[in-house]
Amino acid sequence: MKYSTINIQNFYGSSVNTTSPSHKMSRWGAIETQTKNFKVIANSLDECKSLLDVGCGLGDLADYIPSDVRYVGIDIVKEVVYEAHRRNAKRDIYNSDILTYYSDKYDAVVACGTF
Repeated sequence: MKYSTINIQNFYGSSVNTTSPSHKMSRWGAIETQTKNFKVIANSLDECKSLLDVGCGLGDLADYIPSDVRYVGIDIVKEVVYEAHRRNAKRDIYNSDILTYYSDKYDAVVACGTF
């Protein structure tokens, strides 16, 4: 299957509307898998002050990032970003893609659990 931005937006956008938003939207096999991956990322952020999470989905990685690290997430699916804000309005999550998003420089960039 050829992936396109429209296909991805439609697929994940409809997932928000038809399932309970959870780790399953990102196709993690189990919550334990997501948790394990997020802990590995969080534990590797020594001396990191800012993190850009590309394809952040619901922004759940932010829960594992130390509070002194600035977390910013971007995702191309507006429904997912809306749900992320509904869950926690304090998260810096934007409806954008890596090619058009411009902001400050980041100490680390991750893309974990993207399609």
